[in-house]
Amino acid sequence: MELPLRLSRFYLRFMPWFFHIVPLSLIIIFMNKVRCLILDHDDTLVNSSKEIHYPAFLETLSILRPGLELSFEEFMAYNFQPGFLAMCEDIFHFTPKELQLELEIWRKWTSTHIPELLCGLKEILTRFVNKGGILCVVSLSYRDTIERDYRHHFDFLPQAIYGWELPKDKRKPSSFAVDEILLRFSLAPEECLVVDDGFAGYKMAKAAKVPFAANCYIPQSQTILDFFRSNADYLLYQPEDLAKLLF
Repeated sequence: MELPLRLSRFYLRFMPWFFHIVPLSLIIIFMNKVRCLILDHDDTLVNSSKEIHYPAFLETLSILRPGLELSFEEFMAYNFQPGFLAMCEDIFHFTPKELQLELEIWRKWTSTHIPELLCGLKEILTRFVNKGGILCVVSLSYRDTIERDYRHHFDFLPQAIYGWELPKDKRKPSSFAVDEILLRFSLAPEECLVVDDGFAGYKMAKAAKVPFAANCYIPQSQTILDFFRSNADYLLYQPEDLAKLLF
């Protein structure tokens, strides 16, 4: 009991002097506006759909549905709604065996290609983390792929990653990952920000009552842009728009 008592006396004696010497306005300068950034990965941090996911899926179609054509715009629209897995099951009617082949081809591409980091995000995320921000990733890519990309582009890893390894009912659009982040880091929803380019990420954020910023700096269809303009809390037309929300 004696040591905590001494610490309490020290705090009461010297902390008022600290705040007298260092103004509160100066302390605020070194703080982030957002305590926790919950970031998507594909097409939010890295340009992976165009470089990896779309050509991987075309290879899958060439084997399973030869002669069937799919434009990049159609691929992105299906990924937005109804979502990638529903696209495979409900639109292309992949069987469980065919889904396994799709997964193998996708993993081949993701393991042999490192996507380009989107311009401006390295500086923004490094600044956020260096100022004490909590960076978490909720994605539909595998954890090892996400970690590989961060090791390649950054000198840090996210503090929490929730990827495709989750059971199907716990992946986004489920709020499971965000709920876990709030609990793990003792955060209130309003202290966080979800940044995503997909409908699943939007639904996840809304289910967890966390503010949502739509990533629009990767080209989107007019339908998707109109949806985000009507429903997102914030629109990010360039990475610098994210910096304005964080700092």
